[in-house]
Amino acid sequence: MEYKVLPLKRLLLDTLNPRHDPMTGQQDAMHALLAGKGGAQLLRLAEDIAEYGPSPIELPLVIPEGQFFVVVEGNRRIAAMKLLQDPTLARGSKIEQAILELSSRTDSAIELPCVIAESRDEARRWIELRHNGSQLGVGVVGWSPEMQVRFTGIYSGQRGRALRLTDALEAAFADDEEMKGLLQSVKLTRLTTLGRLASDPDFRAVVGLTFKQDKLTSEYPLRAMRPIWLKVMKDLAGSVTVSSLKNKKQRGDYIEKLSGLAPHPEDEPTQSVPPQEESPPPADRPREPAGEPKKGGQETLWEEPSAEPAPDPEPVPSPRPTQPMGDDRGNVSRVSNQRPRPMRLFYGVRLANVGPKAKDVLREAQRIDLHEYPNAGAALIRILVELVIGEAVERLKWEARTELRDRINVCLAKLDPTNKSDRYLPVRRAMSDRDSPFSMRSMQGYLHNAHLPADPLGLRALSETYATLLRDLDAQLESLPRA
Repeated sequence: MEYKVLPLKRLLLDTLNPRHDPMTGQQDAMHALLAGKGGAQLLRLAEDIAEYGPSPIELPLVIPEGQFFVVVEGNRRIAAMKLLQDPTLARGSKIEQAILELSSRTDSAIELPCVIAESRDEARRWIELRHNGSQLGVGVVGWSPEMQVRFTGIYSGQRGRALRLTDALEAAFADDEEMKGLLQSVKLTRLTTLGRLASDPDFRAVVGLTFKQDKLTSEYPLRAMRPIWLKVMKDLAGSVTVSSLKNKKQRGDYIEKLSGLAPHPEDEPTQSVPPQEESPPPADRPREPAGEPKKGGQETLWEEPSAEPAPDPEPVPSPRPTQPMGDDRGNVSRVSNQRPRPMRLFYGVRLANVGPKAKDVLREAQRIDLHEYPNAGAALIRILVELVIGEAVERLKWEARTELRDRINVCLAKLDPTNKSDRYLPVRRAMSDRDSPFSMRSMQGYLHNAHLPADPLGLRALSETYATLLRDLDAQLESLPRA
């Protein structure tokens, strides 16, 4: 293949474009792209090209045909550019007048860089990678809702609120493997559903949440709310979908089921983070009684309980809040500015009862720099999972075939005979979905597929998916003689 700048007038729309039925000529191909919703979409694309130019990271792929070149990838972009250059091509369509006006105030491009393939057969592989899904990471891997929010930095919508909440819950339950597994599952598949819930004022009233601009605050310590958050995450990781919470009545029915799990103000004192102050308060300024919100617009999380108001006007050192959304001094911090999780594999995992080889591999995996050595990290994940699973099967004398997938399923059946525990939900999903980024197929792909890149975020998530299983198998080995 070669890269070459070609005149727009020498580029032909593909009459065999899979977006429409085979056409007999260029005008028919243009009309097919303008039909239905295609016209409005082409107009928006033309407006974007008129303002910013064609995308520099997506070059049209063309094949030679006599004096011309047929566009086999990028037909919509080329069609939009042709409409800007010659608006009469939109004649008879719904966007005819709009294109005419846009063209009159736009300097259209007359040439653009292209990639030239010798034939359709040579171009086919690259078109398939562009349009046929992620293909285990070889094709275009779309961003999840979480990734989209983190890229835009816009946390005001439903997804943004949900992501702020999951970040806060992950920080609050950093040592809770069951909650972490559920949160990971919800972030992957139900972030929008959680966002719909979090945007409902009735739900926020029950769980004690407040969203104010770019801050998230809680009326109660999040850890004290574990029962209600555990139920919400289990429900979302299970059968509760966005369709189940589509209207106000559906959400009301669901919120009513949660009400019994919420703490009652008369049973548990409201807590709040002490206000931020650069210097001690003046002696003549009275203290606000415990249990009342702090004034001056201070974001309230919870109030430190006390048996009686302190009579001494001198400042009293504040105990460290248990809620991770405040710092050591009790200052409120923005959820988005919390210290991010380390980019490490199997972070916080300790395996005390496995053999020396598995312990060495775990130590190496936890120390590796994923940005520098992602492929080595992918290999270490696979090695550690295989070592621990194999050792557990052999030492506990569980019957299983030699394939790692079968051994994992046997371990899951032994640890969770009912197949209902949410502790292992991410692993079970990885075993049942071959296209999951956490499946055995994906793990093998990191090692044997030359076109599957290993990225640090994906590897960290992969290690977190299997961490709970490895920990629990290590616990099963505790009663046996050391390897």
